[in-house]
Amino acid sequence: LKIHNYNYKKNSVESSNEKLPPCPYRGLLHFGPDDHKNFFGRDRIVENLVKKIIEEKSNFVTVAGSSGIGKSSVVLAGLVPTLHNKSIPDPSDKNGEKRGNYLFMYLRLNENPFQSLASALVHLLKSKDSNVFELEKRLESGKEGFSKVFEQLGFEYPEKKRILIIADQFGQLFSSECDDSIRRKFIGSLVS
Repeated sequence: LKIHNYNYKKNSVESSNEKLPPCPYRGLLHFGPDDHKNFFGRDRIVENLVKKIIEEKSNFVTVAGSSGIGKSSVVLAGLVPTLHNKSIPDPSDKNGEKRGNYLFMYLRLNENPFQSLASALVHLLKSKDSNVFELEKRLESGKEGFSKVFEQLGFEYPEKKRILIIADQFGQLFSSECDDSIRRKFIGSLVS
């Protein structure tokens, strides 16, 4: 299971020479994809998210709530592993479905959302001529430029049927120094 641009740090506790089983509790850290076996109790929320993405084919799904209640954990340790193991109908497959055909991409938004997205996407694009600045300008050029970048990803990852952008800290768009016109343009591009 791979989420591009997601650098997950495990916390480790040094103990005596006695070998202890790993602690399933993350403390203040969120659960990540590798922790999905220890992540439980949010099945209904994960099922609702999966339904929105697979059955309703929603292109924009938000997970909102107070700080520290586990939004990132629900997405990273609940939704992502579930989608990775789910099937999307695939007419080219004799059985009609394939597993693990999502391309997962993680980004943390800052005051320049197009730059945040370009920085995350540049690592996915296989063409060597892509750089963050050029990609940011393409994304910023409007819906057509935005669509072309994602169309290019579709050509470069033909086995992937959908791209899931995990935009952590999406609320930063509204509380940071992000220019209102850039914010509107970014959200408009995302939902189109």
